[in-house]
Amino acid sequence: MEPISLHSAKFSIQFKAGNALKNTKIGDTILVQNLTKKYGDAEILKGVNVKIEEGEFYALMGPNGSGKTTLTSIIAAVRVPTSGRVEIYGKPPEKAKEIVAYIPQENFSSMLLTGRENLMYFAGLLGYSGSEAKKMVAEILDKIELTKDADKRVSTYSGGMWKRLEIGTALFPSIKIFILDEPTTGVDPSGRRDFLGMLNDLRKEGITVLMTTHIGADAEADA
Repeated sequence: MEPISLHSAKFSIQFKAGNALKNTKIGDTILVQNLTKKYGDAEILKGVNVKIEEGEFYALMGPNGSGKTTLTSIIAAVRVPTSGRVEIYGKPPEKAKEIVAYIPQENFSSMLLTGRENLMYFAGLLGYSGSEAKKMVAEILDKIELTKDADKRVSTYSGGMWKRLEIGTALFPSIKIFILDEPTTGVDPSGRRDFLGMLNDLRKEGITVLMTTHIGADAEADA
């Protein structure tokens, strides 16, 4: 299988004035305490403790099977822990879904929908609707340079276009935390640099980025 190339995705995300996060304070955006997760007799996570501050780019690095995916899915309220505590801005994950964009390792988007339809669906999950959602999605498509291909099915997209669409989910105003599971797997070195640069643009705007990786260079992406 050929590595994915981001092709034309060499750009920086530009934020308009007023899009910066408001009414948040620096501190423990994500707090994980003594977290344990078991599947039957198998203990996937044992006594995990993590503190991530607002605006931080935090990489969970480890080999496949080390529990990275399990941990991020618990933080994103996709799975529940066996024991322990997780807080997002002081709330349990299930109470903070509207401020979290989560991208699992398998592509998040529906192949039968267009790029625009995928973002509209995500907007609906966040509580946006009607003309507000349409305007917001149009602005996001412009930022990620997918306006021209917005009404094509995602099944026709290149790997780089998928990655830009993923970035788009973090550009809704309500999103404060962006969680990605192995987002650079299969991406060529040049494309990986571009993609990590986009994530750094988000971090500089105050969005907290949490990603898993087994690639050492990715863990230094915020350097």
